Amino acid sequence: MNPTIDVVLIEENIRDAELTIRALTKYSLADKLIHLKNRKEATDFFFGTGEKSLSPIMDLPKLIMLDLKMEDGNALKILSELKSHDVLKVIPVVVLTASPDDPDIANSYRLGANSYIVKPTAFSDFLATISELGLYWLLLNKTSQQAVD
Repeated sequence: MNPTIDVVLIEENIRDAELTIRALTKYSLADKLIHLKNRKEATDFFFGTGEKSLSPIMDLPKLIMLDLKMEDGNALKILSELKSHDVLKVIPVVVLTASPDDPDIANSYRLGANSYIVKPTAFSDFLATISELGLYWLLLNKTSQQAVD
């Protein structure tokens, strides 16, 4: 059996990353989670060959959670790269961001995002949102490894 990654979280804000990880762990939705902090780490993981890269013997992650608001402004480029790749494009990408701006929403969907969620600011609402997101994408949603063959 190939090693499985449940979630790849691409999130620059450490506090938001910790809250997201905490919620997914609290509700037992992600046993194996990889946290990448920026575009370089994401590029190295998905397209690199180093020790911290996605191994060809691993199953694809079940879900990628991507924050749009990164200091280098390259989150949409990450989305575009993932959705342009023959193998990686089948992984659901949920944009989880603070931006309610329509251009961000439109650009995300245009580039292939599977969902766009605005982060709630209240702690309890944030936990509930992550719980519902995880429940849907990790337990209810069905994917197929055959889609990459």
